[in-house]
Amino acid sequence: MTENITSYDPSNGEVLGEVPKVKAQGMQEVVQRAKSAGKSWKKVPLKERLQTIEGAYSAAEGSVNSLAELLSREMGKDIRRSTSEVQGTIWGGPYIAGSCLDAFAGREVGESTLKYAPLGA
Repeated sequence: MTENITSYDPSNGEVLGEVPKVKAQGMQEVVQRAKSAGKSWKKVPLKERLQTIEGAYSAAEGSVNSLAELLSREMGKDIRRSTSEVQGTIWGGPYIAGSCLDAFAGREVGESTLKYAPLGA
C-alpha cells in the first residue's frame, strides 16, 4: 500500500489532493532520474532552454484563476493575494529566465573571454 501526502484546506479541513510519498529506498532512483535529466538539459543550448521556460510560463497563463484558487485554498490566502502572486510569477518568470541567460553569457575582459559554468559541470 502506498502512503500519500495529503493537502488540506486549512479553513475547513477539506482534502484538496494527495501525492505519493517516496520511501527512503526509492529516493536513490528519484535522485538518479534528476541527475540524468540534468545531464540532458545541460546539452540543450541556453536559448532553447529559455524558449522552453518561456513556453511553460505562457502555457500557465490560461490557468491563473484555477492556480490562484488552489493557492488560496492550500495556504488560506485571500483570492486577491493569491491571484497577484500567481500572475506575478507567470509574468515575471520569463524576465528572470532571460536575466539568467544574460548572466551566463561570456564577457570580454581585456584580451580574455570570461565564461560561466555551474560548479560540478
